Amino acid sequence: TCFDGVRRVPQGTTWVFDGHGELKSRTGHWKPDLDIRPGVKDGAEYREEFKRLLSEAVASRMTGSRDRIAACVSGGLDSSAVASVAQSLASGRDAELRTFSGIFAGAPVSVDERRYVHSVVSRGGYDPKFVLVDYGKPLRDARVQLGVVGQPFSGTALYINWRVYIAAAEAGVSVLLDGVGGDVAVSDGAEWLLHLIERRSLSRFNAEVGAIASRMGLSRYKVTEKYLWTYLDGCATRRDWDRVRAGLNLLATELGRGAVVAYVRAAQNLALSGDQVGLRHQPPAGPVGLLKPRIQEAVQDEGSGDVGRWGHPSDSPSDSHRRAIVGGEVQTQIEANEPAAAYWGVECRSPFLDRRLVEFCMRLPLEWKIRDGWQRYILREALVGILDDEVRWRTWKSDLNQGFFGEFGPKEASFLLGRIGHVPGLEDLFDIQLLSGWLEKLAQRQRLGQEEIWGVYHIWMLSEWLWSRASSTDH
Repeated sequence: TCFDGVRRVPQGTTWVFDGHGELKSRTGHWKPDLDIRPGVKDGAEYREEFKRLLSEAVASRMTGSRDRIAACVSGGLDSSAVASVAQSLASGRDAELRTFSGIFAGAPVSVDERRYVHSVVSRGGYDPKFVLVDYGKPLRDARVQLGVVGQPFSGTALYINWRVYIAAAEAGVSVLLDGVGGDVAVSDGAEWLLHLIERRSLSRFNAEVGAIASRMGLSRYKVTEKYLWTYLDGCATRRDWDRVRAGLNLLATELGRGAVVAYVRAAQNLALSGDQVGLRHQPPAGPVGLLKPRIQEAVQDEGSGDVGRWGHPSDSPSDSHRRAIVGGEVQTQIEANEPAAAYWGVECRSPFLDRRLVEFCMRLPLEWKIRDGWQRYILREALVGILDDEVRWRTWKSDLNQGFFGEFGPKEASFLLGRIGHVPGLEDLFDIQLLSGWLEKLAQRQRLGQEEIWGVYHIWMLSEWLWSRASSTDH
């Protein structure tokens, strides 16, 4: 955690301490049953069982006054799925389901999700509300949000959710259904693809990778590189150098020596912890060289026992899937969203995190996670007739970070330049001289790379939090 000497209890476990602070017992309270449920034998039964479990997960979270329940619809597959199921459950009561969607004014088409939101709500049975979110203004309420969340947060979407929570509260809504956790709960099949690499089932691996590349409009090289790099990450974090060597040979065989050179350079430049080396969908946690050497070493030591989002390649696909679920990604998102929503009197409920649904997805065969390049295939199949095909078959989602990165300019840089020398403890963590150089560039309207801006954002957030704590009488 961000508090010295305070660490998290691992997810799915219970720790019991005595009155003197001594740990007496440590037990796991979530041990998923991974045996296939009797009666689920063929494709139709898998699909219908998933549909039943998703419906039950949504229905069990629609308790309370119906007029105070609504759903978030971002336009993505997960939130759209939850809203569509919720609407089908509400339709029998002659009631429209209220929905809330954040939209941007002045944003480029590449981050405008209104087309997909309209595809969902235009089917009827909805009372949609569109909430105007200031494009490129993620820091406007950040100081208040820091106080509410109680710790620095690294995500870039809270400013969008914050506006949605305000609108929901003003409309008298007290419960918001969302799609949080859908990507890891259902899984895109990454754990299976890594398992195929481990078993050297390359013909099937190459077939799936080729289909994924075709569906997403990406080069086969890039998709292959992504999963091979992720495989190498899992080996490296456990210091399994025999597998690293074998993986590098496979990388050279599949993509050529240039791919090996690219991976080795990335490994030299980034901390080998979790998925910090492989090809990313999100910017890295911080630029290389910004952390003081001793802090960097501590981070690497802390992460040396971590095996990344998908675990070790020798793990079974089910074990890897479990690691992804309890790996902290969803927890971090919830730790920011739930207190922010509660501040406005709204409770977030996430059907995809229903234990029954999660455990069923962990038991799914590969062909129901990826088929013909369609990842999360069972979710798409189960929503036939419930969710519009334009959303059901989409393969990508807009990158909302474009608005986020546009926030940092001369004003923010000048403010942070004047602040960093006065924040207690900041100079113990970061290379202030390097940071000042970046901020001076921003102040002079020079462009920084996304990795550098990402690092500046984290330091801005941390400095605000440290400053507020130093200024408070309640330490």
